[in-house]
Amino acid sequence: MKNLFLITCAVLFFLPSIAMAQKSAGSDTLPRNVLTLKEYISEVLKSNPDIKSMQAKVNAYEAQYHYTGVIPDPSLMFKINNMGTQYTVGQDPMSYFAIELDQEIPFPVKLHLESEIAYKQYLTSKQELRRKELEIQSKAVSAFSDYYYNTESLLLLKQYTKVLDTVVSIAKQRYETGIASQQDLLRAMLERSRLEERIELVGFELQRSTARMNGLLGKTPDTRIAEPEELQAVTIGYDRKSLYSSAEDTSPEISIAKIDVEKNKLELSRSKWSYAPDLDIGAGWMIRGAYPPGWTAQIGLSLPLYFWAKQRYMVRGAGAGLAAAEQNQDSTEKSTLADIDASYKEVQTTYSLIDLYRNKIVPEAALTFSSATSSYTTGRVDFLTTMDALLMLIDYRQMLYQRTADYYKALAKLSELSGVDLIKAQGLHGGAGLALPNRIAKTAEGEPRLAPAKKLNSEQ
Repeated sequence: MKNLFLITCAVLFFLPSIAMAQKSAGSDTLPRNVLTLKEYISEVLKSNPDIKSMQAKVNAYEAQYHYTGVIPDPSLMFKINNMGTQYTVGQDPMSYFAIELDQEIPFPVKLHLESEIAYKQYLTSKQELRRKELEIQSKAVSAFSDYYYNTESLLLLKQYTKVLDTVVSIAKQRYETGIASQQDLLRAMLERSRLEERIELVGFELQRSTARMNGLLGKTPDTRIAEPEELQAVTIGYDRKSLYSSAEDTSPEISIAKIDVEKNKLELSRSKWSYAPDLDIGAGWMIRGAYPPGWTAQIGLSLPLYFWAKQRYMVRGAGAGLAAAEQNQDSTEKSTLADIDASYKEVQTTYSLIDLYRNKIVPEAALTFSSATSSYTTGRVDFLTTMDALLMLIDYRQMLYQRTADYYKALAKLSELSGVDLIKAQGLHGGAGLALPNRIAKTAEGEPRLAPAKKLNSEQ
């Protein structure tokens, strides 16, 4: 019985690794319908309704820019002046028929400023589109990361369900033969039931993440999605100072604040030029009774007679708007850089945690479980200690998936803040970095062998 139990414990320990190795080997020989993060992001950016709506707004502002600043349309007037109640045009000297053309001509600088302000609004809309794209991309990465975590966690838990099935069976046999206590059997059955609970919860979260992914694509929540690719945490290739420098030009938030300052400067200049008069010219041709045809011409100027109640407050309001825009730019730059700093530290910390889990915690948890099973067979530890070691190994392997999902979320948030697309820039699909458990190799003794990870670029 003792030899049988030793063999069974060995099977319990190596079953997850064997299953994962089989999955990895099968992926090299059989075609698999796998959805990559790059493909999903590309599809979201093409299909997302919010992005399409924002793109339409950009097109609207572009069209508005082209017609703003153009001189107003002229007006063509037809006049008839009739003397008496009878039709006398062409007969009575005071009756006439006239055609007049009138053209309003705003002060030239005003038209130029109107055009420049419209152009700044167009640039703002383009930056808002860029901000929306990065925001949606961040949501897409978050949804995909959760989908990946839940998919892999569900697979992991189902694999260990088979392990616990064997544990329950062995505990039952040992209890029936009087080798083990009833407490061992009850604990094994309890943990098997708790694992079923975790599977149900992970399955529910998997459905939620699937619905989120479909929502970003504008599809129904229950649309089937291919299994996710195996994510790898890789270095981002940017240090903190590089991100600070890039954000000054690429961050949509900072760019919008800068453009807003420029637009308010133009509006202040336009308000000052409101004191300048506008021009109105006109010309006409008429037929007057028995007299020869004649013509007429006119020119007029607008007079800012009420400047103390209109133009003066226009200038004051535009000046206040400029001051507010400048304060907002300063605040936006500082807050954005602070958020970039926090997100960069989160990326660094999460990357280090992945390295720690892969190279220390998970291997040590595996060794702890191996040692516990050996000690249990010799009577040096009880069954509960062995069971705790197994559950700890499950938790840590699942946590490794969670940390990888967190890493991608932090990376997407950093991209959203800085405007630098870190997801695409560094080739995170197939690049060098930390592979996840499905790619764990084994030593001759059967223990996980984890390659050392590359560290994030450190600042000088």
